Amino acid sequence: PVWLLFLIIFVILVGGAALWWAVPTAPDATHPTAMPSGGIELGAEPYSLTATDGSTLTETSYRGQHKLIYFGFARCADVCPAGLSTITNAIYALGDAGKALQPIFITVDPANDTVEKISEFLKMFDARFIGATGSAEAIAAAKQSFRVYASGAMPADAASVSHDNAEATAPP
Repeated sequence: PVWLLFLIIFVILVGGAALWWAVPTAPDATHPTAMPSGGIELGAEPYSLTATDGSTLTETSYRGQHKLIYFGFARCADVCPAGLSTITNAIYALGDAGKALQPIFITVDPANDTVEKISEFLKMFDARFIGATGSAEAIAAAKQSFRVYASGAMPADAASVSHDNAEATAPP
């Protein structure tokens, strides 16, 4: 019957279109493989911070490991804890693969966030988190390296520091 022939042709066309749409294509000049950051390797520019484990955190720290970096501040009441909880949950959800990630918290409020305050704040999250602080200039260099925005230091009694809700990844 003719209707069966049309049905078979229709199924072949729809199936072919679905397959064409679902199968990834090889990159070409019209679809570059640049990183989402526009080809900039985030975290590659020099910076030097004091880490909560007593080490110096620089752009060369944790070579060979994937780094998951979060910029925030220890007095943050809701956004930063939510972001760090998301990172913690993602690391746990990855199981053994999560062990390959190094989570790092960098303050955007160096005037108020001491190593001790950051260490206390990070106790609520994955124990592998490393926190980092430094002078205003050192934090500015880290923010520049990762292309993160944050306003200047806030008074100790201020409830907020305006900053990107930014997580960044850096290659091994």
